[in-house]
Amino acid sequence: MLFIALKDFLCQISSPARPEEVWPQIETHSLFKRYSRQWERLSSRRRRKAWEQLGALITKVGYATRPYCIRCGACCRQGSPTLYQEDAFLLHSETLSKRDLFTLRVGELAYSNEEGRLVVVKKEAIKIKEINGRCCIFFDEKNRSCTIYKFRPLQCRVMACWDPEGFKTLRKKRPLQRKDIIPVKYPLWEIIARHERRCAVTQMRTLLKRNDKERLQEMAYYDLQTRHFLKENFQINPQEMDFYLGRPISTLIRLYQGGE
Repeated sequence: MLFIALKDFLCQISSPARPEEVWPQIETHSLFKRYSRQWERLSSRRRRKAWEQLGALITKVGYATRPYCIRCGACCRQGSPTLYQEDAFLLHSETLSKRDLFTLRVGELAYSNEEGRLVVVKKEAIKIKEINGRCCIFFDEKNRSCTIYKFRPLQCRVMACWDPEGFKTLRKKRPLQRKDIIPVKYPLWEIIARHERRCAVTQMRTLLKRNDKERLQEMAYYDLQTRHFLKENFQINPQEMDFYLGRPISTLIRLYQGGE
């Protein structure tokens, strides 16, 4: 089954290598050997984790057979980039606007390219919006190209899908946050802070586990009213709300419902 997965992946990335040529790298890898010996004794949970790790191994080995960009758009479809301090100039130069961004708040689940799985967000981050699931809004599907390529964010510039190690260079970088973009003395901060307290994602996930529908409804209503208040009193464009307040609580509830 793993060999078939390797074969499919090589085909997916248009690799010139044949699976028979690549398979020895999988078969002789310590990860494959360890799980081969232990497989029958592994629980269902451990087997799922093993498949995730072996899948990541296939990805790494597969991309190594094609160490150059073929403009397949796979990286753009797998998720939009997180912005870092070095990307602040993109907002100042108006390459990006707040309408193009959303805030990923503490407690949310986000896909980690480095780990190849969903992880809990521990620090606030700003991301470019996505469409059709995880596809970056700046990806031109027809031409398989980035519409802001010359001014693409740092994460996109260091991205080399055939070499996942490139993401390690971002570990020492600080993600861009709302406080880096919104003036410190801007009166809107008080409202954002209150919204963070009343609509914390960690609290929302706890309420989901308890199936506390009443309090979830109250939280979603408060979130909706805050957005309306910002529109009416601060003339905030509705398309910018996901930057100022993160994605709507109602949206997050739908995303996480049943997945906890």
